[in-house]
Amino acid sequence: MSRAVSRFPFSAYSGCYRRRDDRISSSSVTCCLAGPHNNTSSSTSSSTSVLVFNQPTIQTTTFPDHPPGGDTDEDADPVWSEIRNEATRDTIEEPILHSLYESSILSHPCLESSLASLMSSKLSTSLLPAGVLFDLFLTTFRENTSLRISTRADLTAARDRDPACSKMVHCFLYYKGFLVLQSHRVANKLWMDGRRSLAFFIQSRVSEVFAVDIHPGRELGPVFC
Repeated sequence: MSRAVSRFPFSAYSGCYRRRDDRISSSSVTCCLAGPHNNTSSSTSSSTSVLVFNQPTIQTTTFPDHPPGGDTDEDADPVWSEIRNEATRDTIEEPILHSLYESSILSHPCLESSLASLMSSKLSTSLLPAGVLFDLFLTTFRENTSLRISTRADLTAARDRDPACSKMVHCFLYYKGFLVLQSHRVANKLWMDGRRSLAFFIQSRVSEVFAVDIHPGRELGPVFC
């Protein structure tokens, strides 16, 4: 029987303690996420103030809510831009990894799409295929600003505080702790929305695939590391 985990003395990243004084208010930042793509350019755009998570300071930047043409503006999302740049450099250094990086990162318009694809490929089953889970994960990310904030904060925290992590792209692709956290955050949102059977399914698959079991009703803070 699954039970709620009440304490997390260590983060999911190796050798990294959780800092209890780190708090990021979900109401203080709105992340830009491209909606349905279209080819229609708009002459007007509004601006949204966001926080760029660079330790030890937090820097404020501004970017358009809806980039022209409906595509994601990489300058508007420095975390996603850095991951793409790191992926490109890795493919130059190791051409054999090109297909992996292309399908996992470089072919996607935004961080949420890439993450949803990665999570769905790991957690899918023959009865609940990757395409169905991809739509579920992407929709959940798009509808919850707090999830988008936490994803970027987790990636930045791992790079800045874990001496074993030199690139965010490596945390994104290869650290099971990162994928466990993002999967659990989605499961927790589903749990809070009353979709508990689906939340339990994600918990079960995370336990089977990653050997980590967290009750979906357990809410984690915005920055875990």
